[in-house]
Formats: sequence, structure tokens, C-alpha cells
Amino acid sequence: MGIDLKKHFDKVYVVNLDSRPDKWRAFKDRAKKAGVVGFDRFRAVDGSLCNPPAWYSFHGANMNGAWGCLMSHFMIAYDAMLSGADTYLVLEDDACFSSDFKERLPDVLAETNKLKNGWDMLYLGGQHLYKETRSPDKIEGTDLLKCVNVNRTHAFAVHSRFMLKFSQHIMHAPDYIDHRYYHNFLRHVDHQLGELHDHMQTIAPINWLCGQAEGSSDVNGQEKPQEWWHGKGWGK
Repeated sequence: MGIDLKKHFDKVYVVNLDSRPDKWRAFKDRAKKAGVVGFDRFRAVDGSLCNPPAWYSFHGANMNGAWGCLMSHFMIAYDAMLSGADTYLVLEDDACFSSDFKERLPDVLAETNKLKNGWDMLYLGGQHLYKETRSPDKIEGTDLLKCVNVNRTHAFAVHSRFMLKFSQHIMHAPDYIDHRYYHNFLRHVDHQLGELHDHMQTIAPINWLCGQAEGSSDVNGQEKPQEWWHGKGWGK
């Protein structure tokens, strides 16, 4: 028996470029093997066709790819708000599922629903960055963490009370304009979000439910192995 994501989230988006039907097929194959249904393909913004504006500054090899990723997540947030969704889940097409995903997701959501302050963002996969801050805090009596800085955008959910703030923050132009004065730092959408995490209800399970599959990145073009970042932080 599988799990229907739309029974747990009002909207479920899988981000995929028109130029990568191979990654869409691979995602559906992984979902089928994991018993996961209830998701819709979201046509990702191709940064090579929709170039960034003059104010967007990105210290990295593929500015167009980073812009496309940023705009895809921005447009998803707007679509969810215009649809009146209370929650949405976004999966990038390289997301992969833990062997016990369909059993654990309902338990994770049940725990989050009992939290006194609820949640603004819920990460099902990612990488905790805490070299210059601190490690995430375990929430007593649960298998959940209160996050301080999460990297990666392949598997996260957003609550309606945070959707507008989410969209405003990731599109706050001065941060990208000023970025030209930063050295050796990528002002990517996940780094931008990470600056908020310690100031809101950012929740994650102790053990990730989603990783990133092996293959080539649509943002930087690099080949990467399957990665889960279990227990890994910045500089750890």
C-alpha cells in the first residue's frame, strides 16, 4: 500500500525542466518504487531562456541556472497562494525517497501537528549548515528538529502563514544586488532562505525522508552522487 501526498498537502509540485524529460521519467520511477503518488509536474523556469534582470548578481558558474531555480520556487509560492492552499510540498525532480518514506511521513506530520507553535517550513530533506551558527535543536519528546539553517531545496513544505514572507524574502532584490561585494559565497535561493530559518518555525525530522539522486545538476551542470547529508553540517 502506498501513500498519496495530496492527502497530506493541498498542493504537491515536482519541479522539472521541459528540456529534461529524462529526469521526470526517473522521478516517476523512483516514486513508483517508493509507493508515492499524488503529485503534479511543475514546468520549471529555464534560466537560459528567461535570463535574470540586471540587478541579479550571483557568484558562481551558472547564473542562469540559479536564476531559473529561484524563479521556479517563487512562482510555485504564488501559485499556491492564488490557489488558496493551506500547505504545499515541493519536490525537485532529483528527489529520492527513503525506504520507509510512506510509513514515516504520516508520523512526522502527526508530530508537527502537535507542536505548540506549528510550523512555517517543513524540510523532508536537506543539509544542516551550522559551522558559524549552531547545530539544530532537538524538540523534546519528538523525533523532530528546530532548524537554524538548512541548505538544499529538493524536498520542503511551506505553510500558508509563511507563503507571502517566503516569496518576499527569496525575491528581496537588495540582497542579490549587494551580493557582488561578497566573496566566495553563492547567493542561491537556499542560502537566502537559510538566513530566516532560525527566526521562524523551521522543522525537520531527525532522519531525512528525502535525498538527492545521482546525476547531473540543472543548476551547475556537475555530476553528483546520491546524497542524503545524514549528520553532515558545514565543515563537519
